[in-house]
Amino acid sequence: PENPATWSASLIRDMSASYKTELNSSLPTWQYLYNDIAVSTTGGTIWSVTSAIRELIPLGNNEYTYDDIDLFGSVSFNDGQSWIDLGNITDTPSGGTDGTNFELHPHLAPISGDMTCYVTFQMPDMNNGDGPNYEDYKNRIYFSTIGTGTADVGASITITEIMQNPSAVSDDEGEWFEILNTGDIGLDLGNWVIKDAGSDNHTISTSFPILPGEYKVFGKNSNFATNGGVIVDYQYEVLTLANSNDELILIDPNGTVFDSVAYDNGETFPDPTGASMALVHPDSNNNIGSNWQEATTSYGSGDLGTPGLPNFSSDIEISIATIDFDTVYVGQSGDMTLSISNIGNTLLDLDSVYTMTDVFSVPFTQTSIDNSLDLVITFTPSIYGTVEDILVLITNDPDESHLEIPLIGFGYVSSANIVLESSSIDFGTVMDGLSENNKLAYYNTGDMSLEIDTV
Repeated sequence: PENPATWSASLIRDMSASYKTELNSSLPTWQYLYNDIAVSTTGGTIWSVTSAIRELIPLGNNEYTYDDIDLFGSVSFNDGQSWIDLGNITDTPSGGTDGTNFELHPHLAPISGDMTCYVTFQMPDMNNGDGPNYEDYKNRIYFSTIGTGTADVGASITITEIMQNPSAVSDDEGEWFEILNTGDIGLDLGNWVIKDAGSDNHTISTSFPILPGEYKVFGKNSNFATNGGVIVDYQYEVLTLANSNDELILIDPNGTVFDSVAYDNGETFPDPTGASMALVHPDSNNNIGSNWQEATTSYGSGDLGTPGLPNFSSDIEISIATIDFDTVYVGQSGDMTLSISNIGNTLLDLDSVYTMTDVFSVPFTQTSIDNSLDLVITFTPSIYGTVEDILVLITNDPDESHLEIPLIGFGYVSSANIVLESSSIDFGTVMDGLSENNKLAYYNTGDMSLEIDTV
């Protein structure tokens, strides 16, 4: 481009906060040849595919060769902070000659899905024995999709909440249940079956992805205005959740039962009206009735439940958005109190509390908060002027696990401060050879004695 003097540059990202990771645990990094990545439309999923030497063949005298290059895949569901190894995704046989088993130059479609990505790669076809002329060689181009189904990791779906008997609306309008992906990979629930032990049976006919850690709500009615105020992610029609005994069974397209719950009319499970049955902890066995409780949090039109959210979670609330210490003498200390309240329905774990500098300090012991806790922060300025910092709270609040509270204070040093009554002295007219006296008034508005050294 012309006029380079007019160019400007902006910092897009501070790479000092970057990190490195081992994408494929079975391969040394020096065996990687080519790599490409794709990012999902939601932005959270990153796919990586690399060509890599499958294995080295020793020739003796510390010399090696190889006869196979395969494609290895990885996927991250948290913006690259951690990776799941998808392993060898082409896995062609070793032993080919002239590179016929070399999968090379992978290119991924830049935008992928959460469950699949698209890749092209080439394999040379040079084993024709007709000589080294370029026209005797060719490349075979392949197109493929890669999905999380190739991952040797756990896939798990858990039924976590059931509203079988709403009060704010009729059962036909307001029944719903909730699932959570408690596994390591995303799943597409398209063609999965939802059924009970009787005749209720529904097949999910469209693609329906669910990411790790994601909740999804299934309901008879997706109309928020008429279903009691529930955001329903998927509407079914033929299923009915009985108010007494019933079952919920989730089956994948291969016929594998991923999860099932059989509640029992209050014998061991809760039997609420106007409230959901909620699994206390998503890792507990959801076929044991004592692991469920009635929901206590109101939603929508007044029924109790937490559709699409953790059933029992802490919820932090703080008394001050910014902690301002005003003025503190340098070398002395001032205290402020921050009240931390838990307005959730389970204990709030305060895992860590810290500031970025030692000018502000806070004594802390890891603790759990049932109702409230007062936290004392101390400001001890060492220099004159305004000082700013951040108080960081790390908790188990699912929405605000990392909370930052601005801290500000002014360090003050005692000093004298001279103030003149006027900025000039007017002697008027004085005859030559005569003299005239006038007064200059000055004041000390400081907080220590003013010494006049010379005039």
